[in-house]
Amino acid sequence: MNFGGPNFVIPNSNQILFSGRDESSGKRKTILGVYNFSLKEYMMLLELPSEGDCGYPGMFLNDDILWLSYYSSHENVSGSSIYLAKIKLLEK
Repeated sequence: MNFGGPNFVIPNSNQILFSGRDESSGKRKTILGVYNFSLKEYMMLLELPSEGDCGYPGMFLNDDILWLSYYSSHENVSGSSIYLAKIKLLEK
């Protein structure tokens, strides 16, 4: 997997949430994923609106809300814009 500009937060002792630029499909997309330490499994949770020059997310976890900022050039051909996503996490 070609993954760039990663960031992560640890919501509990069994999981790590990570975000960054996924290039495995041939297109650049900013994604949010989770890795479960007990199951030793990775799962992509969300593909954020993005393409082209994108990534380098900032992440902040407050209770069950993940705030994720990132940049992307998918809406602006002359440069990049900054986006903020508010993501409610469900406990598993």
